[in-house]
Amino acid sequence: TYEDFAAAVEAHPAPADDDFAPEIRELYDPPAAGVLSWVSKGEEISPRDQLDAGGYVLICAIKDPKSGRRHYEIGMLQPFEIG
Repeated sequence: TYEDFAAAVEAHPAPADDDFAPEIRELYDPPAAGVLSWVSKGEEISPRDQLDAGGYVLICAIKDPKSGRRHYEIGMLQPFEIG
């Protein structure tokens, strides 16, 4: 769930050389369906896979140059539902 992911992010910050801490990767192994493509500002995104009904989280894993933290660690994530 979104709550599980948010709690894991808070408990396990990303290391400097990776987008996610190993503890977070273990929670989502194998990776979830519906991984999105890399996008730039102003571009549209679409799932690579058909998304099943359920809850998902859209995250940004870009590193903030000032704090060194990933954007999702400082709140740039958005839960959403597919009905």
